[in-house]
Amino acid sequence: MLQYVDGFSCSLNQDSGSIVIHFTQKEPHIEESTEKMNIVSNPVASIIMEKHSAIALLSILQDVYGDADSLQDN
Repeated sequence: MLQYVDGFSCSLNQDSGSIVIHFTQKEPHIEESTEKMNIVSNPVASIIMEKHSAIALLSILQDVYGDADSLQDN
């Protein structure tokens, strides 16, 4: 099943080199009493990757997206 995410955070375990990535989805939330809109980040998924897997993912993402300077916002 696919999940849409538009945010993430990560942390690195210095001892093992593994990384934890938390994926989130931003959602507008309107407070009824004040009619003020806030953006809430809802957790979607969290993963733990060993160092070699994280480095492989990094390499693939660099290959897919190429030179970051040539990317255009769509």
